[in-house]
Amino acid sequence: MESMFSSPAEAALQRETGVPGLLTPLPDLDGVYELERVAGFVRDLGCERVALQFPDQLLGDAVAVAARLEETTGSKMFILGDTAYGSCCVDVLGAEQAGAQALIHFGPACLSPPARPLPVAFVLRQRSVALELCVKAFEAQNPDPKAPVVLLSEPACAHALAPQLSGSFFQPILAPCELEAACNPAWPPPGLAPHLTHYADLLPGSPFHVALPPPESELWETPDVSLITGDLRPPPAWKSSNDHGSLALTPRPQLELAESSPAASFLSSRSWQGLEPRLGQTPVTEAVSGRRGIAIAYEDEGSG
Repeated sequence: MESMFSSPAEAALQRETGVPGLLTPLPDLDGVYELERVAGFVRDLGCERVALQFPDQLLGDAVAVAARLEETTGSKMFILGDTAYGSCCVDVLGAEQAGAQALIHFGPACLSPPARPLPVAFVLRQRSVALELCVKAFEAQNPDPKAPVVLLSEPACAHALAPQLSGSFFQPILAPCELEAACNPAWPPPGLAPHLTHYADLLPGSPFHVALPPPESELWETPDVSLITGDLRPPPAWKSSNDHGSLALTPRPQLELAESSPAASFLSSRSWQGLEPRLGQTPVTEAVSGRRGIAIAYEDEGSG
């Protein structure tokens, strides 16, 4: 079954290194490889040594990308030249051998979590899309404007879609990082907004973990947007711990159940109330002879 959703292992072993693809023009490097976001990722982590992983077809741009990142971040960039088992997988071992403190993965990625705790940023690239040509080609192939159409895109061209990527799902999908941003006003860190799909990346010990600010922090005073109505809502009204009024509790009156049943009144008047311990609450009395007979007719009740 798994062969239907993934390539066989032999494909990676039999793959031959191909000729690098066409070089990206220097003015387009920042947009294609999202270098501004990558530079913010490196600066926020304070990394001095960063490994860059490119697939074979993108190695032609590796030197220019590394030089641009070294210029903007001041960190040392290392290009992983060894072809990995699969270019979509993160080569954490190669990055550790270079003494890197973080790894930037360029190109198609399977987004599998790394086996070792190393900060990783994924750059799927942003390829330019000629929208006018796409529209003309689409109209030529689909002349009926009312026919339902499913629009698919590879990740490198997803930026050209009109955002509703979640419209293909029965219900919108909420990523862990989106939930963290909705509940924690201190997340994401300044200049860093990674799209995290693993909840473990938000837990303590991860470089992306941000603790909740204290109640007196000004971050809680920023109004947010309601996920239900889409309108701005005021911040919650926090009370300081010195306000003793917030600790006062109002006792609830004790509710009693009024019983009008004769049987319940008779049972409440009996001295034996059931198998309750009632230690120290029952007075000590001498043993007396109890009733004899069966429950349907005790000897002292007569036959009437």
